[in-house]
Amino acid sequence: MPKALPPDLCVYGRHAVEATLRFQAQRCELLFHTDNKDLIPLVALASRSGIKTRLVEHAVTDALAGGRDVAVAQGIVLSCQPFPFADVEGFDKAPSLTLVLDGVEDPRNLGAAVRAAYALGAGLVVIPADRAATATASAIKASAGALCRIPLARATNLRRALEILQEKGAWIVGAEADGDVPPWSVDMTGPTVIVIGGEDRGLRRLTREACDHVTAIPMPAPDMSLNAADAATLLLYEALRQRRQKKPA
Repeated sequence: MPKALPPDLCVYGRHAVEATLRFQAQRCELLFHTDNKDLIPLVALASRSGIKTRLVEHAVTDALAGGRDVAVAQGIVLSCQPFPFADVEGFDKAPSLTLVLDGVEDPRNLGAAVRAAYALGAGLVVIPADRAATATASAIKASAGALCRIPLARATNLRRALEILQEKGAWIVGAEADGDVPPWSVDMTGPTVIVIGGEDRGLRRLTREACDHVTAIPMPAPDMSLNAADAATLLLYEALRQRRQKKPA
């Protein structure tokens, strides 16, 4: 039985593999697949893109993805080159909407947050280079392939990345339980960066200091909190709501 592929050099799951084939074909190397008829369109897509394919047993795709106790490969695994990260400095101006995740360590949380960011109109996601989940196979699967469809930047110095986005015209809006104002009181109709902290510690001090506003999501249950992906979804939707409300009829 083959060894598991490195989690940063493979993609598994039908939606994740399809998105990688369609939007990051340049990093794809070899597609392993079972004889499931539902996978025929993906095999054909890979072949049209010049990507080699190999028919294998289910046990092989499971092993390549790390084992059934780790991953649900759905009978398809893609061997890849390293993920193509974007560069914040490469943008001429700040995207209309950016999501920054300050130390989210759970790849499923990262994937869910990026899925929401793409669905709700963000043009960039930024994560720290250290002590944070990154674009591994499990994160790409959790994002339903959205990680392949939106620029993802990895910042060595997250505060500096925020300052660059400010210099390029964006307002920085952080989210914390003790924030000063509710989200609907913060104008997010212009270029906006929404910053969400890690699962346990929230925003780091330097990150918080870089924010123009710190908002809190009001909740009737004072002893409960939202995970990072849920908080990101709510704030991204609030930005979308404000923008749609501002448009002339």
